[in-house]
Amino acid sequence: MRLSIFRACIGLFVALGLANCSKSSIGEVAVQAGRGYIVPPLAIDVDKWFSSDTQEFTVSKDGTPTVLYREPGDFLLQYKRNGEFITACKFKIKEYTVITVTLRVVGRDVKCTSII
Repeated sequence: MRLSIFRACIGLFVALGLANCSKSSIGEVAVQAGRGYIVPPLAIDVDKWFSSDTQEFTVSKDGTPTVLYREPGDFLLQYKRNGEFITACKFKIKEYTVITVTLRVVGRDVKCTSII
């Protein structure tokens, strides 16, 4: 009797956990730079006026993508120069998709060469 109640409770917790997982809708952004490029600190931000949802990060020097998870919407990829963030490109994150952004450095500027 106790074992069947225990199994029922475990089943209920698993079902509730799976129900919560299906409600989250996120997309992925893989940001990468070619080998040998020295990229300044980057940030991803929501494309809105007065947004304070900036997330700073750096890319790997060996060309391995840096993966970020965000809710769907319009975003800016920015780089830091002289203490200010400058927009490199804009892109849209869609639900359950992976966006790949490839960067290259031209002079002192960071450019997005491809957004897939």
